[in-house]
Amino acid sequence: MSMEKNGPKIFTITLILFLVLLLDSCQPHIATGIWKQRGYGRILKVDGSEFSIYTSTDGYCNELSSKGKFDKHFKIVSIDENELIIDHGSTRNYHFTRINELPSVCGSGNENFDTNPIKNFSVFWQLFEENYAFFEQRGIDWNEVNQYYTPKVEQIKSESEFYQLIKSILDSLHDGHVKIRVPESTSTEANKNDFNFEQVKVEIPDAILNKYVASPKSYNVKTISWGKLKGTNVGYIVVPKMFGFPNYGLSEDDFNKKLNEVFDADPGPGYDYFQEERRGVDFVMEKIHADLGDTDSIVFDLRFNEGGFSSVSLKLLSHFIHKPYKAYTRTIEKNTEEPLVQDYIIKPAMKNIFNQKICLLTSYWSASASEIFALSSMPSDNFTRYGSKTNGVLSEVAWCVLPNGWEISMSVEVVSDPIGKEYEVVGVPVDFDMNYPENGMDFYQSFYQHGEFADPLLEKFLK
Repeated sequence: MSMEKNGPKIFTITLILFLVLLLDSCQPHIATGIWKQRGYGRILKVDGSEFSIYTSTDGYCNELSSKGKFDKHFKIVSIDENELIIDHGSTRNYHFTRINELPSVCGSGNENFDTNPIKNFSVFWQLFEENYAFFEQRGIDWNEVNQYYTPKVEQIKSESEFYQLIKSILDSLHDGHVKIRVPESTSTEANKNDFNFEQVKVEIPDAILNKYVASPKSYNVKTISWGKLKGTNVGYIVVPKMFGFPNYGLSEDDFNKKLNEVFDADPGPGYDYFQEERRGVDFVMEKIHADLGDTDSIVFDLRFNEGGFSSVSLKLLSHFIHKPYKAYTRTIEKNTEEPLVQDYIIKPAMKNIFNQKICLLTSYWSASASEIFALSSMPSDNFTRYGSKTNGVLSEVAWCVLPNGWEISMSVEVVSDPIGKEYEVVGVPVDFDMNYPENGMDFYQSFYQHGEFADPLLEKFLK
């Protein structure tokens, strides 16, 4: 049969497919509507295939992000007329209750833009009052903060002054998950001169690999590196961050560019991206298992890991455990009618599982997602922990936006082990303590005590 005779049929089929796709795109999304999130101070608006997120508190509502593609960022766990539960690709579900409409005070773009320090301080204080989980644990009387700083706010003369005031309050919480994003012109020279741990995360692992590891290998711009300790049959794996695992197959410059595009986009990484991270972990662990699967033991180094995504850390951990178990529990108690409690059950990876004893190294600078790894390893009897207790910031982070456009993050949930013990502030303990300094510069210099680089803890595994 000739192509000429088939032509009308092909055209008709193509037209039908196009119309089906067009009609489907015009259908309202199953989650279309306005949803108030429990425990995060946020409102989700779903319109067609797109969504927007608003920061919301008493008397204030402003757009935090917009025009995200719902099905790329979220997976619906359950939905009915009044309740929506979605998976963002992390390790907990987000719970929402339907509301009839956006609050009348809600704005987008520049509609609610306001640089007045009194207005911004009021919103800032109220957001933390309604959502922040750890005032008691961190010894903060939030009402006293309001009383002490309100007169000072009334005297503010410049944006820089207001920034310094807010930053001083945030610093007093000593919570690494509490951060502020402001225009570069607003931050001061004093902040730019703060100790930068990024230097440690690059320099010390490189020095370890060069001095102690035979023929080290790396993946994705040293997102993870591995090899055997020289003169031994002991495997060594160092992970300086819990993100950057997608297997894009790109050069270093192109890979960094790709990651920057993902993280700089509005509204940032979502469900589809987190799946790429997980698949990337499985991809590289197959390579590492091929090289280190027959070693006598594994040293897994998280001393320089300030965090990333808990979904990545738990995917990594799945390659070192041998049975399913409850790793931890996440609980949200504020800004919700009743506590939201979710257990995380970790399961072994499908393949490339290490059967050796694992020596896990941590420090005070092991934070966030790396602490989730440490905490979740505790029920597994093949792990022994060395170094120093971790930082003590295990909570999920909720970002919010102030009227002046500044973005601030809050710790909003409590993480506990299977018997209910909490590790926020106190950190995850070790079995053998090296008493590493908590100060970043002192920790860095502890590797150069005698004028040249040395890692006394790692040298214990060489003997």
